Amino acid sequence: MKYTFRNYNDNDYNLIFDLKKQAYQEYVKYFWGLWDDEKQHEFFDNYIKAQRNRIKIIVLDGKDIGYFDDKLCGNEYEIVNIIIKPEYQDKGVGTEILKNAIKEHLKNEVHIQCFNTNPVKNLYFKLGFEEIEQTSTHIKMELNKEKHLTYENDTKCDVKKEK
Repeated sequence: MKYTFRNYNDNDYNLIFDLKKQAYQEYVKYFWGLWDDEKQHEFFDNYIKAQRNRIKIIVLDGKDIGYFDDKLCGNEYEIVNIIIKPEYQDKGVGTEILKNAIKEHLKNEVHIQCFNTNPVKNLYFKLGFEEIEQTSTHIKMELNKEKHLTYENDTKCDVKKEK
């Protein structure tokens, strides 16, 4: 499955907001009791103003299927968001994006975080991330490069065995 990226533009505002809402609404409700569209639009407007140049739209077969946001500050690389439309989830696109981002930044300290009740954390652990901090809402992780490279080597062996 070959994806591409394109830069965010103002026409993507609703796409990105809807994706964030689909991805995070249940967690916001769980931790803070409700999803207030007006307040979330305020947060989102601030996010877009500050991060618009980092946001990449994920394109698959000519369709916008999600977005990716990352940042590099000194030696620290953070994967901020990978959000895929529900109908394209569980097809390996998000995992491929994550693995490519890690591969590209192995020389850096690689960080990621998620809501601590989000099952995606299991994928992160599988790829070699380790918990470095937990708050009441989030789990923050750093890539253990040795574990990640072991995972990568093991999956290459699995592919060879299947052939």
